[in-house]
Amino acid sequence: LPDSIVHAGNDNAKIRFPAADTVTVETGGSEAIRIDSASRLLVGTSSARTSLSFGSVAPSIQLAGSTTSSSSLLLHKFGADANPCKLILLKNRGANAASNGGLSVNDPLGVISFEAADGYGGATLIGAEIGAYAETGHNTQNDDGPTRLVFSTTADNASSSTERLRITSA
Repeated sequence: LPDSIVHAGNDNAKIRFPAADTVTVETGGSEAIRIDSASRLLVGTSSARTSLSFGSVAPSIQLAGSTTSSSSLLLHKFGADANPCKLILLKNRGANAASNGGLSVNDPLGVISFEAADGYGGATLIGAEIGAYAETGHNTQNDDGPTRLVFSTTADNASSSTERLRITSA
């Protein structure tokens, strides 16, 4: 069986099946996108990064590149209305994505982590984080969700970040 579907008249554009349970898209004769056997979407890389600060979990979407253009993510909202472009980090304690399980006190709603390679074993170290955390239970009937923002940085010779600023719901 052939391992690829080739665009008629353009051998540089194809969909390939290079390994079991793996699909790639090639443009310009090079791999541009890969969906690997763990259902991860990889752009700009053919192997998932698993050595991150939070352990051996490989994120489901990975964008890699050697230039700012190839490793940047753009969310672009256009139109005449006043609606914003949004990046939504959603957390629920339910059993699946369709459920609506409320959060407990101190649960993280989402964290933006700024990390760098450690220079040795391939792991990454946290340089700074911005996190949003539930201040009280988010499972009340009155639809409120008091939340705090926490800004953390890592000091010289430290192995983890330390909270530097907290903005509470008050």
